[in-house]
Amino acid sequence: MDLIQTLRQYAHEQPDSIAMVSRYRTVTYRKLWSRIERATARLQGEWHVGRGDRAAYCGPAHPDALMLYLALARCGARLMPLEQESLQSSLHRIAQELPVRIILHHDDTPIMDWRGSVMPRPLSALIMTRCPYDPLAIDDAAAQASLELVSWSGTGPVHAMRKSMADMLASASRGPAMPCQVDAVLFDQTRLGPVLHTLLAGGTIVFN
Repeated sequence: MDLIQTLRQYAHEQPDSIAMVSRYRTVTYRKLWSRIERATARLQGEWHVGRGDRAAYCGPAHPDALMLYLALARCGARLMPLEQESLQSSLHRIAQELPVRIILHHDDTPIMDWRGSVMPRPLSALIMTRCPYDPLAIDDAAAQASLELVSWSGTGPVHAMRKSMADMLASASRGPAMPCQVDAVLFDQTRLGPVLHTLLAGGTIVFN
């Protein structure tokens, strides 16, 4: 099943079911879809993110970062998550080798001494206010590379591994719609797959 279309379906069929729980808020499937729509419209209409573009996120696991990933996938764009502090501190070097269209950061961890041409934005800016644009989703979002996992030793070249949403779903075994726990890291191969499967099954993601 296509996750994006399934989330749209859940918004109509089980709108009050809980999709995400965190210390920030509780999000129903209806609210989740509404925010994905808003995030997609903002990325496309205001921030001009399109197919093949790269967006960086600096910060720990956060429900809005997951919405960012889903919205970027709808745009045909890729998320480059920098959840580890070592990668965040190397943002300037990484962005030199892997140019980014936008940079979002956790609101509690602003980017200091940034020297790039792209102005970092707080993650809350993604859905904080209404967007006057309409989202334009692509047809093959699940098959497009939507995640770019990077590694860097601090001295050598930056290495990047691209994964599609279909890749991440295929890497995790299907299971019942049990609550899925997320701690400090969300975007790795062992965690994101189960998270996406939980949403596909109409379950709940719990951000600790």
